[in-house]
Amino acid sequence: MYLGCTGGCPGGPPHGEHAPGALLDLVEFAIDSGMVACVNRGVGMGVFTIWHSAYIYYTSSARMHLREAQWRRHYHIPSTLPKMHDRFLLSKVWQNQQHVLAIDIARMPPMRIENVTKIIRRFAATSPYAGYTQGNLYLMYAVGLVFSDELSVFWAYARTVRLVHRYGPSTPYGTHVVPDWVIAHAPAVLDRDLWDILIRFRWLYIMFGQTVSTATGLLATWDYCLQGEAHLFSLCAALLLRGHALDFDACESNLERATLIIGQNIESTEHAAALISQAQLLLR
Repeated sequence: MYLGCTGGCPGGPPHGEHAPGALLDLVEFAIDSGMVACVNRGVGMGVFTIWHSAYIYYTSSARMHLREAQWRRHYHIPSTLPKMHDRFLLSKVWQNQQHVLAIDIARMPPMRIENVTKIIRRFAATSPYAGYTQGNLYLMYAVGLVFSDELSVFWAYARTVRLVHRYGPSTPYGTHVVPDWVIAHAPAVLDRDLWDILIRFRWLYIMFGQTVSTATGLLATWDYCLQGEAHLFSLCAALLLRGHALDFDACESNLERATLIIGQNIESTEHAAALISQAQLLLR
């Protein structure tokens, strides 16, 4: 992978005339048939295990190819990179952004720092309205799990930053960005404006990068969120609703209760799937 992000599926892009969905069906059918044949013929568990390993490898690989194709359609990736001027590298603006980037890199999983910096530098030089701000690397990491070339990573990252810009510290929309129907699912421990800020900064602005802790779960969450803003908000509502079941016994203040809710961690793919299912039920 171009960014060296861990957790991505192995293998190159699919070949041939099969569409991604058809490829997935084809691979699953072939592997399933092989597993059934092993059992019917009384083949030992060693061979069965090989078939099972192949099943996991190829179906997950096919799903990643399908995801990549869907994300490419969503992001409408151009064929060229925007040009940047080298003098930007000498600016005080870039020096400040580099400092913030270095802090973020130190607390992220391993990535290819040279390539990460290259993408961020080009984006900062060509997108003065945003540049690099704290937390943007969570967006970069998710994009790097799916795309393996500089062009795709750059444009997917740039367009994701544009998508979440309204939820960040420079939003032109004030403190009423998150709809009332979402905040209605929150416990009455903070006022509306404080919930709005917490939801935007912790969940929306980094696309749940600090909330979903597995690569598979994070990508599934993005698959859902990239369908539109309503899906983003619905996922926030599902997290707030999930927060009602947390153990607040150790909390001594309403702020601590809110912090516990906003700091939820989705630790497994199964929990991520349950959260997305709940979000779909709440979708407006």
